Amino acid sequence: MRIVNVEVTPVLYKLKEVLRWGNMTVSAKGSTLVKILTDENVIGIGEAGFSAIYEPWIHLHVEKLKPVIINQDPLMLKKFGRKCMV
Repeated sequence: MRIVNVEVTPVLYKLKEVLRWGNMTVSAKGSTLVKILTDENVIGIGEAGFSAIYEPWIHLHVEKLKPVIINQDPLMLKKFGRKCMV
């Protein structure tokens, strides 16, 4: 099995009521999902960051790592992790 693509999807939803913490207000919550697709049609989905506001940076990191992880075996986590850290 080999990784053939990685996709980044921001998820954002408006809250029914505005949340307030001191001077801070929050009217929406979200996250960023990262989907890994393989040549055997196995899909892995994970969350990156706790807010959709980080999506542009996560997207940049994923695009930078794509050439390193495409064609890698997603089950070889130890080897896979070392390649991403270089």
